[in-house]
Amino acid sequence: MGKQRTTQRVGAPVADAEEWESVDWAEARRQVRRLQVRIAKAVKEGRWGFTFLGQHFRKHGRVLHITPPVEAVRALKRKLGTLIRKHVRAPMANLIQKLNQTLRGWANYHRHVVSSEAFSRIDTYVYEQLWRMLHRRHPHKTKGWLIRNYWTAAGRKWVFAVRRKNKHGRWIVHALLRLFRCKQGGRTCR
Repeated sequence: MGKQRTTQRVGAPVADAEEWESVDWAEARRQVRRLQVRIAKAVKEGRWGFTFLGQHFRKHGRVLHITPPVEAVRALKRKLGTLIRKHVRAPMANLIQKLNQTLRGWANYHRHVVSSEAFSRIDTYVYEQLWRMLHRRHPHKTKGWLIRNYWTAAGRKWVFAVRRKNKHGRWIVHALLRLFRCKQGGRTCR
């Protein structure tokens, strides 16, 4: 016995094919062309950029700037704020560990682009949220006490850290990652 040939129609159903045939292709081409001209003009004048793969591309004259998009910075701030509020009563070492994981991942993704301004905004936001949380956690302590116990525990000024003893009785310091750009190779430093 030989193979039997079946005749089946491959492709779109008949109703979809009829819709495609009823499209005014000349008008569609005009609309696409008009949109292309608007985009090209806006990019050329530097008024507009686009977001692709989590980075914002914008041309300034002959220089292309690639930055973290504003939406990504807002989303990270929301995530960090939620994380800090969720760990208000948790041990500070746990909060620092979670914040470091989140900050390190975000910074590693955006470290190869123009991100120092975004890093600065995020660093300031984390500082303000931690300061606010500590004021609520220790309402009767002074600013000096909070600074001594949380911002100089690592031995460096203005690094959020806590010290605790491990199971062997040795002191361990848990320090929060601070985001800023190095001069060498564009990597993120602490």
